[in-house]
Amino acid sequence: MKAIQVRYMPCTNTKPARLKVWAHGLEPVYTSDTSSASVAATVYAHKYSWLGYNNWTEKETKLAGGTLPNGDECFVLIEVPCE
Repeated sequence: MKAIQVRYMPCTNTKPARLKVWAHGLEPVYTSDTSSASVAATVYAHKYSWLGYNNWTEKETKLAGGTLPNGDECFVLIEVPCE
C-alpha cells in the first residue's frame, strides 16, 4: 500500500510558501501551488502512474485522504470497482 504525505511549509526569508509531497522511499517534490494538497498528491501519483484503470482487475485506482495528528495531509491509494 502506498501513502502520499503532504506538508504545508510556510514561507521563510529566502523561500516562498510551498507544499512538500512525498511517499516512502521516493524523493520529495516541492510545489509552489499551495491551494490544494489533494491536487498536489494527485499530480505526484500520476508522476509514478499509480492512478487509473487496471484492465487486469477491472478496478480503478483513486486517492482517499485524511489529516494526520501533526497537521499533514495523507492520501492512500484505493481500488474501486468500475460501474
